[in-house]
Order: sequence, then structure tokens, then C-alpha cells
Amino acid sequence: MSDYIGVDGMGDVVSSPQIALCVMAGLASTYFLRHHVSRKAKQSQSVMRLKGNKETIPKLLSSEKIDAIINRKWKQVLEFIVFDDPSELSLPDKKGHTVLHHMCLFRAPIEIIQMVLWQRPELASQANADGELPLHWAVRLSAPNECIRSLLVANRDTATSFWDKEGHSPLSLFWDRHKNRYLDIYWEGKENLLALRAWKRLIMFFQPQEKDDSAPSPLHAAADSICPPALFPLLIQVYRDQLRVADETGRNPLHIACSDPVSNRSTDLRTKIQNLLKEDADAAQQMDKQGRTAFMIALEAGIAWNEGLKELFELTPYSSSVPDPVTWLPPFLLAATGASHRMKKAQERKRAMMLRNCSEKSLETVFRLLNANPSCIEVIR
Repeated sequence: MSDYIGVDGMGDVVSSPQIALCVMAGLASTYFLRHHVSRKAKQSQSVMRLKGNKETIPKLLSSEKIDAIINRKWKQVLEFIVFDDPSELSLPDKKGHTVLHHMCLFRAPIEIIQMVLWQRPELASQANADGELPLHWAVRLSAPNECIRSLLVANRDTATSFWDKEGHSPLSLFWDRHKNRYLDIYWEGKENLLALRAWKRLIMFFQPQEKDDSAPSPLHAAADSICPPALFPLLIQVYRDQLRVADETGRNPLHIACSDPVSNRSTDLRTKIQNLLKEDADAAQQMDKQGRTAFMIALEAGIAWNEGLKELFELTPYSSSVPDPVTWLPPFLLAATGASHRMKKAQERKRAMMLRNCSEKSLETVFRLLNANPSCIEVIR
């Protein structure tokens, strides 16, 4: 009886070896079924993970486009500019270089560069991983004037308001290369400097448009730009006849320098305001079309007391009691409430970090104005 230990579903007696085989067969089928399901699940997860990675990996500039530029196959380059999706022109390569960087590096024909800028003008302001714009490359590689001019026309601020990781703007790169030559020739005579081809190339950074009568003079444009330290004093000497000339808004170079505390500081020993007043102190008496003097403009912009505001106040001492003709605020309140205007301009120029201390510096201005004329508080009661 020990050899018979069970009965199957049909009523037949089943021996222990037969039961063992049945149990093993059931376990094997269960194992293989579970293994198959687990393998399918892992494969499905891998596929989903791969799809997810493809969606998160950023698209890059294709190697075919880069190779066409490197090999100077300009007909092929022209075809992908005209027929491919325009958004693909904005794609960077692995190092952040755009198609415009490569075109400046391999000296693409000016017509092709202008066509890219016509479709994607924002590429002129797109930096690579090192903070370099296409204009940085064009200046370093001594690109033709028309190439540099086209990049500047797309965005003139790229000349002075964008810096690479080493702190160089395109203008400062160009100035550092030629400054000794400029200064040597200037001492020989201003006319020799103005006739110099390299000087005309420098002025192009401030006047990219040719034969544009509405464009500001180089001195007006430089007053509103962050210049290499020694450049602005030289421009004052070369363009002394422009010190009293007003632009279309009625502002002379002094007014313009008073409107931006960051560009005002971009000189060596004196600020731009102090340099301009040294050459022509009477310019402080001029008003723009809104009836504002340079002192009023400087108050709203947040010019610090020791960065030119003191000199403006000494030249126009009556300013502490004259309300601003635009906001009708007394001067001390104009200095205190100009923060919103300054931060708006900072965001436009991407210089918010450079203006962090303006609010603290305005406290000294408020104190000195109230100390000079305490009675102005009575006006607002």
C-alpha cells in the first residue's frame, strides 16, 4: 500500500513518481510563464525609458550642416538655409556654437550670413558655452567689414553689452588690438586718425549703418555704451565739436552719460560725467526736450554722488529746490523713487547684477540734497 498514495481525477490510483512528475511539470510551466512575463515587462520599460530619453535629449545642429560649412560647400549651405525648417538654424552644436559661429570661423560669403540673420536675427545675440558671440569670433578673426556690420545691424548692443567668460566684449577685443596705434597717430594729428582705415572700423561699432543721418555721433553712442577705459577720453578729444550737439531727443553726450550708471563707470580715473564736465562744464546747464537738466537725469538713473553727481550739483546749485518737470517730484524724492526705472533699464540691458548697490548709494544722495535744502520737505506737506 505504500506505493499508492493518491487517486487522480478519473478515480485511478496514482503512484508517487507520477505525482512528482506532475508537480515538477506544473512548477516548470509556472516558472517559464513568470520569466516570460518579467522579460516582456523589462523590455517594455527599456523601450519607454529610451523614448523618454529621446524626448529629453536636446536637439543639436546636425553634423551635415557643420561639414558643409567647414568644407565651404556654400551651395549646399544655401539649400539648407532656404529649404530646411528655419528653427533648425537656431540649434547649437555640443559646445554651444551656432551656425553663425561656424560661418564667421570659415568666412562664409556675406550674402549667406545676411540671409541667416534675415531669418534668425536673434542668432547675433546667441552665445556659446564660453559666452562668445559670433561677433567675438568675427573680431578675433579679422572678418571683413561687411560681416561685422551685418552682425551689428542685427543687434548693436552686442558690441559693448555682452562679455565672454574672460570679461571681453567685441569692442574691447578690437580696442586692445589697435589702441597703441590709435594713440600714436592721434598725437601726429586728429586728421590722420580720422583718415585711418582701422579708426573707421572702430567707429563702425558705434555707427553700424552707413550714411544714416539719424544715427547718433560716435561720441553720443559711446556715452551710452560700456567702453574700454581709455577709449571714451580719446573720443571726447576727437569729437569735441559734438559736446553741445543734441540728438533727436534733445540730449547731448552729457545727458546720455547721466542716464546709465554702469556705462558711466567704464573709465579709468574719472567717470564719463566727470570727463565730459572737465571739457565743457557749461553743458550741465542745457535741457533736453522734456526740460530736464543733466542733474535731473542723473538723479533718476541712480548716479552715485561721487561718480559725477557732486560736480553736477555744484554747477547747478539751484537744482536742489527745483522739482522734476516730468514727475513733479522734488529732487530728493526723485533720487529715492528712481529704483523702478533703474531696474527696468537693468533688465533691458541684462545688467541687474551690476546695479545691486544703486539703492544703497542713493541714500547718500538723498541725505546731501536734504542737507543742502531742508525746506524742500515743506513742499510735500
